[in-house]
Parts: sequence; structure tokens; C-alpha cells
Amino acid sequence: MRIGRFIIDTDSMTIEEITILINELRNIRKRKEQKEHYISTIRDVIKDAQEEGFVITDKDFGQTIEGDDLTIQDMK
Repeated sequence: MRIGRFIIDTDSMTIEEITILINELRNIRKRKEQKEHYISTIRDVIKDAQEEGFVITDKDFGQTIEGDDLTIQDMK
């Protein structure tokens, strides 16, 4: 089976292994969706704050934080 640039040999897999693969891919997709939601929400908050005259800065270095400065790492 080809998915984009990846090939998964499903012919040699059992139904149980395919079910596990499906469930794992669903979990990965859910985590990626959550990550994108958090990034979008944080960017919206920063934008709203800036429109109201607030600036969000790093507490240690005083660097102004913009929406594009953010990354989220999934630690699971």
C-alpha cells in the first residue's frame, strides 16, 4: 500500500496488526490536530492582545513574542 511517499507492506500483516496500525495513525492524527489547535489559539490570543495594545514578552529576556515565534513539541 502506498501512502504519499511511503510504502506499507500490508500484505504480510494480520488483520490485528492492521487494526493496531489504523488506531495508532488515528491517535497520531488526533495529536497533530490538537497541536494545530493550540498553535492557532495562542496566535489568536497574541494577535488580539496586540490589537488591544498589549505586548507579550519573555519573562527572562524581555523578547517580544510574535505568533510565528511559537512552536509546540508533543512530549507523548
